[in-house]
Amino acid sequence: MIKRIIIIGIIILMITVTSSGCFEEDKKETTESVELYSFYVDDDANPSWYNSTHFKTIQSAIDNSSEGDTIFVYNGVYYEQLLINKSIELIGSDQTKIIGNITGQMIVAWITAEAESDVFFCNFIITYENKYDYTVGISCSSDNSTIKNCKIKNCGYGIAVSGINNYIDSCNFYNNRYGLHISNAKFINVSECFFENNTKSGLDIYGSSYSNIKKCNFLKNKNGVSIKPIYYSSIPEDISPPPKFSKNNKINLCNFIDNIVHANLYPQSYDNSFDNGSVGNYWDDYNGTDENNDGMGDIPYNISEFPVQDNYPSMNPFVIY
Repeated sequence: MIKRIIIIGIIILMITVTSSGCFEEDKKETTESVELYSFYVDDDANPSWYNSTHFKTIQSAIDNSSEGDTIFVYNGVYYEQLLINKSIELIGSDQTKIIGNITGQMIVAWITAEAESDVFFCNFIITYENKYDYTVGISCSSDNSTIKNCKIKNCGYGIAVSGINNYIDSCNFYNNRYGLHISNAKFINVSECFFENNTKSGLDIYGSSYSNIKKCNFLKNKNGVSIKPIYYSSIPEDISPPPKFSKNNKINLCNFIDNIVHANLYPQSYDNSFDNGSVGNYWDDYNGTDENNDGMGDIPYNISEFPVQDNYPSMNPFVIY
């Protein structure tokens, strides 16, 4: 019990010291006369502040932007549902909150395939006032886009991502049904994210391949990670395509603590690895020893009966910033 309390304390400290930068620290608006972003949004500014580049709603700024523009959103609470259909950068302050509702598209922020690529979405709190099973915090179907430093909570799906070569970096997923849902995707990169109290799965990899998951914390989820194929059960068997496998996904340098099931791998999910050939993950229920004191357990950690193993389980949790 003492060990577990210490571990959880370490994880909380990791989150406390996590940076909230968006690679854009040099672009902050330092004075009213020096404006370094393309557009600005503030929900409660003086009426005289609003003009052709300063808006009251985020969607108004998006609608008026062009490819390559950057939008900065000041702290506030924005009751909006965003449609992002062009390659832009959208950057919030530390406490910029967007709250969705269950009318309309049931998606708070939708990065569509029309955006094609290179959307940058950073520093937002995404939530619903009440949690419903099929609401979505952020839906991303473009390619080569980045979602960074966001906190997503009370959603059916925190982030639902498809496409190719998208990045999810330094995001926190709390109290969702599924934290991060990767579906029908390839080469999704997830790093330094925190998954806690998600009632189905922290991370759900569904019919997707070649994802790279590293330096993440999975704490108190029903399933820390789920990996499963797509079955086409609604299509008659004689014309149904074969299942879309989830394969060649890599998960390592992560901490798995107090999940009901740390990793749940379904049949026809294969060639997924939980170590990089020298270092694996930390599993709080691993009971092996480390006779040579190299920090890795001497015997593999068994993940499922297929079989899947972490061949280099860490004896101690990783420090993740």
